[in-house]
Amino acid sequence: MPELNGAPMPKILFITSILLTAFATPAHAYLDPGTGSMLLQAIIGAVAVAGATLSMYWRQLRDKFSFLLKRARGQGKN
Repeated sequence: MPELNGAPMPKILFITSILLTAFATPAHAYLDPGTGSMLLQAIIGAVAVAGATLSMYWRQLRDKFSFLLKRARGQGKN
């Protein structure tokens, strides 16, 4: 697990998010209708990237195991 000055990163991120939430001030901002569409596009893009990344690593893992299985089966025949 990555560490920063001896403290685990998830713990630091959790404490930081709690502190930022606790001391938040009202923004009085206007969010137009396009903001929801932009947020939806960002979420869909993140899901697509995560799926492509998992697919790539799954294929590499599957190929490595199939190579090892073929190698083990080949040695058993001799």
